Amino acid sequence: MSFFQPHGLLAGFHSEAPEPLLPELQSIGEQWFPMRRQISSHAHKAWELYLQLDGVSRWRSRRGTIELKPGHLYAAPPGVEHRLIESLSTKHHFVFAIIDLDAISARLPGVASAWKLGEFITAEGAEHLEAPFRQLVREASMRQPHRAAGMRAALDAVVIEATRLLEAAAGALPGARLLTLHPAVQLAQNLIDNHPEKPWPLIELARLAGLSPNHLVNLFTHAIGMSPRQYLLRQRIDRAKHQLGTSDARITAIALDLGFSSSQHFAKAFARIAGCSARAWRERGMATVSRSAPRRSTANRSRRR
Repeated sequence: MSFFQPHGLLAGFHSEAPEPLLPELQSIGEQWFPMRRQISSHAHKAWELYLQLDGVSRWRSRRGTIELKPGHLYAAPPGVEHRLIESLSTKHHFVFAIIDLDAISARLPGVASAWKLGEFITAEGAEHLEAPFRQLVREASMRQPHRAAGMRAALDAVVIEATRLLEAAAGALPGARLLTLHPAVQLAQNLIDNHPEKPWPLIELARLAGLSPNHLVNLFTHAIGMSPRQYLLRQRIDRAKHQLGTSDARITAIALDLGFSSSQHFAKAFARIAGCSARAWRERGMATVSRSAPRRSTANRSRRR
């Protein structure tokens, strides 16, 4: 197994064979690219799943050129060439995984039918993939008890969510509905979950949900246990914890990317919710990794793959 940071990244990592007990996960990474970054033409022996989290990128394959925006999934089948033409924004952030779908299908019967061998797959509305992808990155980047089992569970969740997305896009499944929450609460929660960096003033959430601000607050607080504003703050802090533990991005940059008005505002909110400073959180994670995680190569790599 190897962990390294390819040359030219703003932040992030790449890992090859991150867990010997989970050979179906061949590679994984989370990376922040500078503007105009390119990746030369390449192919893999297994499926590559690429989820755009922030920014815009343009890819080319035999199908032509596609433009990916936040919440877009791009899946490249085994053996098919593809390349990143360029990243079109200053905040190009993504996660990816190279997976052996045949091995995963052996324990998840039924998922393989949605993945057509030899065909590129692109899908919008993949925001729900972010949570399992983040969990997979977290499990892969830290050494902790039950690591292989945790990575396997997170990987299966990624594949299941991606399969649902593909089947829904093909009309094989109806869109998912959550019946335990009021539709307005579910809408507001999804908006915050998908874009916690936005300010989401209450009047805007209420307008989109079709309710008065007071009614939305009452419904949301009863269902979720906190107000929309409190929920937004906790989502931002959760994202910050993830980035602090899995990237070397500057703390100020993380704070501003997540919508905080200043590093001081972020520091106070983080300490109040997490119980320690952001720097202490990062150092605690680094100490855990340095004691027991696989060592990352210090050599620069010119390509991500």
